[in-house]
Amino acid sequence: TCAAHLGDLAAHDAHRAAATKLLAETSMVDPDIARAAEDAGDCMHAAGDAPRARAAYELATKQWRALGDDARSEGVLSKMASLG
Repeated sequence: TCAAHLGDLAAHDAHRAAATKLLAETSMVDPDIARAAEDAGDCMHAAGDAPRARAAYELATKQWRALGDDARSEGVLSKMASLG
């Protein structure tokens, strides 16, 4: 998330790739992961970077669903829909 806020796209991409790989290997779910991914998506959305926003929102949605928070998941899906 910090990389997204700073506009460091290379770091953002590297962190997202590493997190995605680790989460696939461990099946870990945590609300902090979901919030960070959603926040990164919001940053990328605000910056007009739809592909990166979508990737972050997809991670957030998976986390919220796994946590059983359907309302948050639906909220993120709504943000994704607004990307076009």
